[in-house]
Amino acid sequence: AQVHLLAARKAFRRSLRVQEPAHSQVGLGDVARLLGNRAEARRWYGAARARFEEIAHPGLPRMDAHDALVMVDLGLYDEAEAGVRAVLGAQIRAGSPELLQLLYVLQARIAAASGDTRAAARQLVAAAAETTAPEGPDPEALIQLERLVRDTEAAGDTVLAGQARVAARAGWQRLGWGWRARALGD
Repeated sequence: AQVHLLAARKAFRRSLRVQEPAHSQVGLGDVARLLGNRAEARRWYGAARARFEEIAHPGLPRMDAHDALVMVDLGLYDEAEAGVRAVLGAQIRAGSPELLQLLYVLQARIAAASGDTRAAARQLVAAAAETTAPEGPDPEALIQLERLVRDTEAAGDTVLAGQARVAARAGWQRLGWGWRARALGD
């Protein structure tokens, strides 16, 4: 038993040496992405991915979703769609609902950017169905809903913008962030 305990401790220490910096790299990638420096974001996400792969971390699908976020922001919709579909399929096959809301919202953004408002509306409905998890909606999905509101308003699609606004408001309210919901306006 002592041998197994020592091996477990060694594996745990190794995991922390790799995992903790990887989480920091994801955070730095998020900051770079939110500041509009998408190339830097992709570098940070790539570095984090390498560390997560080294320890077979279960969060790798979230890294794929982060890559898709950057591609959507860059307007690389075909690449983003391929990435989102791959992650979505894997999440559904694994029975893992964690990223579904975010992935559906990303698909809505991609569809809206392509002018397919019906597909975007269907994806919003799918995303709304995923907000019933006990931990509540994914804040990143809500941020992407806010972007969808801005993008569709700029394109003159007030109906889809309104649907996205309602979904984002409901999500922020559910998380207890009423101020963020109110900031979306009417």
